[in-house]
Amino acid sequence: HIFYDKKIAQEVPGDEWNGYFFRITSGNDKQGFSMKQGVLLALPLLLTDVHSCYRTRRTSKRKRKSVRRCIVGPDITVLSLVIVCVCQGEAEIPGLTDNVLPKRLGLKRAAKIRSFFNLAKDDVRKHVVRCEVESRKKEGAKPYTKA
Repeated sequence: HIFYDKKIAQEVPGDEWNGYFFRITSGNDKQGFSMKQGVLLALPLLLTDVHSCYRTRRTSKRKRKSVRRCIVGPDITVLSLVIVCVCQGEAEIPGLTDNVLPKRLGLKRAAKIRSFFNLAKDDVRKHVVRCEVESRKKEGAKPYTKA
């Protein structure tokens, strides 16, 4: 109930999780209509490929789709949140903030890696993130790495 009457992109303190602040990013209601930022009434809008809530199959196509308003109410079934701020010394949320997953893939082009880390041409190889892949075609094949 702490999210009721809050808009998209508004920051809310975590009630069950003390010390955490969340930002509301989106949500869906019971009929499956998604929330759209800036819409204060539930109505059909003419959407293009640059808008959220609609993905065009062809370029420059438009479609009138129903969207939900941007204010959270009791008819919302799914609410998407982002952790914005964590105060020091607070308890971790089990399964969400207690384990840190390493970044699986990184930049591929050597020029982008050099510009990102400010490196010379000789120092690029140690910053390439590689992952080990097993072959799906042959069983028992030796695993290989790819960038």
